[in-house]
Amino acid sequence: MNYREFYFKNTNTLSRFINLIRISEIDYEIQKNKLSSVMHSHAFTELLFVNDGFGQFFLDGTCQPIKKGDVIIVPQGREHYEISIPNHGLQFFSIAFSHADGTAFSKNTIFSAVSDFNRISSTFSELLFECVKQAEYTNLICQNLSENLIIFLLDKLKSNAHIVYEEVLQKKSFLSFDQIKNYLDKNFNTKINVDKLARSACLSTGHFIRVFKKMTGKSP
Repeated sequence: MNYREFYFKNTNTLSRFINLIRISEIDYEIQKNKLSSVMHSHAFTELLFVNDGFGQFFLDGTCQPIKKGDVIIVPQGREHYEISIPNHGLQFFSIAFSHADGTAFSKNTIFSAVSDFNRISSTFSELLFECVKQAEYTNLICQNLSENLIIFLLDKLKSNAHIVYEEVLQKKSFLSFDQIKNYLDKNFNTKINVDKLARSACLSTGHFIRVFKKMTGKSP
């Protein structure tokens, strides 16, 4: 996995819609033996854009397929990680930011912005170019570009032209365990271990055990 990140200091005293913290690029195609991140959360809101590839995004207890052109908004403090599909390595960009608006970024959200792919991808390329260049006005340029992009995507999110998955966990809270039941029904006569059950639910083994125990009161 190739990973680049650039941090920003809040030197702007003007009131802004967001405060830019970090810009990142993650590419699983570069290092094919690493196909997933680890479960984690942040003290900031994160917006991710899938620039290429296919994978699964685990967010607050559910697994959602992601593909080129998808936008993911992860609110502050929400546990998440991604899994890249072999031979279709995920490549995505990320903007980490803080904000004063408590409602605009309060929900787990995944939606398709493929119709605006060129515009979004070009903006991220420009952001990374400025980060590498580190010129006198890099911070201000990146702040403005990031803010404009986020406002643009929030407007698109309100449009009916995009497929929106809001609060995936609340709508599909038992999706993973339906997958497990189907897996057990089809493989009852074979040797089954916890690792296989976790993979059938698109979960890591450790998190599968925690979720299973929380939902059933027993260890798997």
